[in-house]
Amino acid sequence: MRSMIFLLVLSIGISSTSIVALADGWDDAEILALQVSGELSAPPLLYERISNELAVIRQFYPGMELIHVFPPWVPGELIVGLTDEAWEEFINGEYHGLDSLNALYGPVQIEPLSFIKVLVLKFPFHYNPECLSPMYSVAEGVRWAQPNHYYGDGDNIYATIDDSCLSIYTFRRGWEDCMSGCISNHFWTFYVTDDTVTYMRHEGDQILEVDFSADTTTGIAPLTVQFVDLSLIGMFGETSWSWDFDNDGVEDSKEQHPVYTYTMPGSYTIKLTVTNGEVSHTKTKEGYITVGSEGSPGSSGGQTFQEYSLNQNYPNPFNPITEIKYTLPVDCQVKVEIYNTLGEKVTTLVDGKQKAGYRAVRWDATSSPSGIYFYRLQVRRTPDSFGAGDFVQTRKMILLK
Repeated sequence: MRSMIFLLVLSIGISSTSIVALADGWDDAEILALQVSGELSAPPLLYERISNELAVIRQFYPGMELIHVFPPWVPGELIVGLTDEAWEEFINGEYHGLDSLNALYGPVQIEPLSFIKVLVLKFPFHYNPECLSPMYSVAEGVRWAQPNHYYGDGDNIYATIDDSCLSIYTFRRGWEDCMSGCISNHFWTFYVTDDTVTYMRHEGDQILEVDFSADTTTGIAPLTVQFVDLSLIGMFGETSWSWDFDNDGVEDSKEQHPVYTYTMPGSYTIKLTVTNGEVSHTKTKEGYITVGSEGSPGSSGGQTFQEYSLNQNYPNPFNPITEIKYTLPVDCQVKVEIYNTLGEKVTTLVDGKQKAGYRAVRWDATSSPSGIYFYRLQVRRTPDSFGAGDFVQTRKMILLK
């Protein structure tokens, strides 16, 4: 269900710079700011506060990275039902009942659903549709107007923000028949004061869902990797971790968030087993870490890389310096840029030709405010390079001061 939402988001008619801010799908902080404030657009100060507090929670409990807001409606979309007369005018290009509102909040992309005489309005920004529907419902020729609702996802985040420094966030993971409301649910609640988690509790049906991430997945030997346990643990016993960093059947670490250095080139499969009480689950990622050697750009252990890649920055969240790594299979023109949540370019880190291999660049964000940023790798491919057209990939990072 979530993947369907993602596709709908990308179909909104927005400028190319705004697409950067939507690259990772819904922005949790923006949706929560819309819901908490009830305003047409997310208030900037509230958005920044929620962004920072979500980052604090996910640093405290990394597994919350797996749970995102499932909005009750599509931000920036409205469904409008027309009268029979207005529909005929619309079909003939003579309906102007929405022109003044569309000029105020547009440009608006209009998609007609002829079989039910309904218009789907897609706005250029993530407006709160509950603020738009009362205005559109009284327009000439309109029978009703309502948000474009979504149902059936088991994940969500709920926020209570008061005027003091206290914020309460509840993360929900639901499973089993979530189209009907989810048979099973588990909730994690966090109290945040002054950018610090001061209290946490969890309740509901038992859950043990194992996952993990790494600050980098490609590099030159010796390659040091910071692994992060992202497991969702909703059990009530003692928890232990067992990592196998090279899939040789030997336990390499019992830490929750270990660091491991690969000294030899190769492709490595990672296995994490989490045990809570008498219950154990395992997550295996085949070929998750690829290690190359000096003097062999674009290759690792004799294996040539056929793809461009952009890694997650590390550390993340960060303050104020972070490192961005990426892989180039051939020599090419490279551009690495930083954008804010408004789609505005903050800085350009790389702009020029680079040789094939593993590359890294640092961003010093001392002069930038806290918040969510997006970094974009754009590669201009030559006729003899891998693939056709430009390669572009965007990732999200959080500056937390």
